[in-house]
Amino acid sequence: MLHDLIQTLTLQKDDGPITAVRLVKGYDNSYAINAAGQLTALSIGNSKLKKLVLGKDAEVLEYLYLSGSESLTEIIFEVPLPRLTRLYLNNCAIKEITIPKGFRSLQQIYLQKNRLTKLVFEGDCPVLVLLDVSENQLDRLSFHTGFRALKYIYADKNTLKRIIFNRSMRLLNTLHLAQNQLTELAPFLSEVETMETLYLQGNQLRRIDREIWDTDRNCWNTMKGYLTSLNKANFTKEYLHEAKMILIGNGEVGKTSIRLKLLDINAPLPAKEDRTPGLDIVPYTIANLPGTQTGLPESTSFTFNIWDFGGQGKYREIQQLFCSRKSLYLYVTSYDDTVAHNELYIGYEYWLAMANAYNNDSGQHSPVIYVQNKNDIGKRSINEEDVKNKFGNVEEFIKISCVDIEQFAALPKLIAKSISKISDDIFTVQYSSEWLGAKEDLNQLKSQGTNYISKEEFITVCTRRGLNADEIRAWLAVLDRIGAVIYFGDNEKLKDWIVLNPIWVKDAICKVIDFEFYDDIATLKPDFLPKIWKEYNEREREKLLELLISYHFCYEEKGNFIVPALFTEKQPNYPPYLADFDCEIKLTYSPFLPAGTLHKFMVKLHSKIYNELRWKKGVVLHDGATNTYAEVTERWQEHSIYIRLKDDKGQHPLWEEIQKTLLALNDDLKTTKLMPLDFEVYCFYNNKWKAKADIEDVCMLDSTNIFRFMFDLPTPTKEYIPKQPIPLPDKAKLSIIFLTADPENKNHIRAPAQKQIIADTISDAFEFYDNLNTKYNEIGSHTVGKDIVHITVHGIPDQLFFVHDEHKERPNPVPSDYLCKQLEKTKEVKELILLIACDSETSAKKIVDKGLTKYAVGTTIAISPKAAVDFSEKFYKLLKKSPMEIESVFEYTCYELNQDKYRAKHDDGEFYDYSKVFKLLKKTT
Repeated sequence: MLHDLIQTLTLQKDDGPITAVRLVKGYDNSYAINAAGQLTALSIGNSKLKKLVLGKDAEVLEYLYLSGSESLTEIIFEVPLPRLTRLYLNNCAIKEITIPKGFRSLQQIYLQKNRLTKLVFEGDCPVLVLLDVSENQLDRLSFHTGFRALKYIYADKNTLKRIIFNRSMRLLNTLHLAQNQLTELAPFLSEVETMETLYLQGNQLRRIDREIWDTDRNCWNTMKGYLTSLNKANFTKEYLHEAKMILIGNGEVGKTSIRLKLLDINAPLPAKEDRTPGLDIVPYTIANLPGTQTGLPESTSFTFNIWDFGGQGKYREIQQLFCSRKSLYLYVTSYDDTVAHNELYIGYEYWLAMANAYNNDSGQHSPVIYVQNKNDIGKRSINEEDVKNKFGNVEEFIKISCVDIEQFAALPKLIAKSISKISDDIFTVQYSSEWLGAKEDLNQLKSQGTNYISKEEFITVCTRRGLNADEIRAWLAVLDRIGAVIYFGDNEKLKDWIVLNPIWVKDAICKVIDFEFYDDIATLKPDFLPKIWKEYNEREREKLLELLISYHFCYEEKGNFIVPALFTEKQPNYPPYLADFDCEIKLTYSPFLPAGTLHKFMVKLHSKIYNELRWKKGVVLHDGATNTYAEVTERWQEHSIYIRLKDDKGQHPLWEEIQKTLLALNDDLKTTKLMPLDFEVYCFYNNKWKAKADIEDVCMLDSTNIFRFMFDLPTPTKEYIPKQPIPLPDKAKLSIIFLTADPENKNHIRAPAQKQIIADTISDAFEFYDNLNTKYNEIGSHTVGKDIVHITVHGIPDQLFFVHDEHKERPNPVPSDYLCKQLEKTKEVKELILLIACDSETSAKKIVDKGLTKYAVGTTIAISPKAAVDFSEKFYKLLKKSPMEIESVFEYTCYELNQDKYRAKHDDGEFYDYSKVFKLLKKTT
């Protein structure tokens, strides 16, 4: 009884006009009553209730919260509760529940994570807005005509075979129905104007192509168009009966020979020079498939589009652009497909993992036929059991010879037999004849030599066939997913461009890969493009370049484009301070590490590449703000990315950015290729690789563990002691120019004093020049040919103050951009520019970004004259001993100043942290 339940609860009171919901919402173990003493609200989270019967004493109940009552198996409504607005019964153990007629105020029902096998509405719920029954065991949902207000239904992770909607439900907005057993969906949903969100992944819709709905993202846009076509009065159903057959494997194993023999068994074998450059596509039709195989009343034909991938290593990066699910993969090898015969050989694990990555649906991968070719020349044993244990999607093994026609004849039969393994709906998917007609029109354009069209032209083709806007949007998405066209809908510069001929795109990319006039850093210069793409017009070249950028194939640098795929194999030498790293992390990918992952990673983070330390299989990153480093390398044979981190303070801020970038690349493939790609994180700890979850337990107990940064745990800051600069026996004699706008030593910057200290410190170790009356329009002429330029003036953010050209007593504010223009006259200050002025960091950064010097020093705040003098004196003393070690001299200067108990103070009495006030910026290329 309700009276018994409230004996130990807290009564909530409020003096103003209230509702019961407001009283107890958010207050566990509480209740509310009205003036008549009737219970109006009850909140008992995580109770020990096993059964609850609600009778007459609950008739005025407005709010009921029993969430988390894990022993509650039964709740019975003896009477309707006409005032109840919210019902919270989630995370209980209820198996069945009946909602009687008369719940006219009920707005929200939460029943997720119970054991529900039955939910019955005996009447309507006219104001019900939200129903959540996710993660139960329901096999049916049925709604009466009175659910007009219902907007949100969450019913994912049940066993639903059917949902009965009614046409009065015109406010539906969100349906979460993933991971059920639905075989059909009500076509009327396309008429509901408020619908925005639909999730269906993991169901069994038989007559709707999985490319429309089987994704972990919202599929409403494509599903709406398909359902719209079903609602047409003149709708004619037709079958697509088309799929890809993708030939994969190393070069020179006979993939092209197999393709030719499938089309014509008497075709001559190709010469070696005719091997496939990256990709070729041809149709291959199998006629008269019997109804016993297809499940259709009549025999039918089926067309494969054979995609023959070149096996050369340099093309692997672009192959995944054209892979897709709903394909049959032929992995082709041969007796001489070994490391001994082919220096570019990679094992079957890579190729089969790539095919395995493309799921048709949950639990079913694209099938593979394992073909061993050249059986007439030699044979090699295959451990079939081992292969199948690793890759369950390998359906068949066959040994053939393209020379022996009788042996080869077994392959077409095996291909025909394997069609049904591609997808459980491969023969039953239906489309509107109008949709397929539009596809045929596009194929006709392609056969006439049209390689691409605009989106407006695509819309025109579809409109002529009777498709409306929703159908056109859906059909374009499907054609892109199955590889019939290539569409770049998310790219602002390419979204109006639809490629009809994938080979045309492949050829363009291959021409870049094969171009022979690169230097050793793979620089694609704009004036190369007319040579590479001779047969393309200027507009096409612009689009293709944007395509390369869109695919993260290259990045822009100083007006050129850098192509990581063409970097040298040789790892560059590291500077001494990168001789070791603090910790090592490994990301192991499943089901495989896509070719080019590291190259795309370099493109995304190219602004952080350190000193051109980049090569085909690795890169070093640097974060200037924190002076931290990361080495990222790829070992595709292990399906892994290795990361080494260096940070003297133990915080490792680059880790988060690296992980975020790699996850984003995974998400790109999940979105465009519907590929379930993930990686596991491992840490090298105590000379062993340990899973990240295991390391977390260690880090919670050990406050000094080096991997605490991975879990946002406080990391003890260790004292950073930089290495002292190494004195050089044969010191180069550097030239220094000291510039200031304070000739009379009156402006509180003590510039002449600084000048004298510098001159005394360096003695005759440097060529020293000065100009204490520097005019703003003469800066460049003073710095020509100098190794180091030292500027001491007043400053504010983005401006420095020099002498006016007419009135030397009047300071002239010089913007950073103008300062850079003046310095451009020097071509480049060879080593360093010091801006010992207040707030000069912005100016220093612009100088470095424009490539006007190797290093620049700026200050992050307003500094005192003592700080400026102290820094200058320490810096030049060290520089005198080690004139070529700018970075280590700078770091040790700041370190030594910070150890000095008499170091400069702020106006508020606090000491400067020189390593934060003075910043060294470095040219990255």
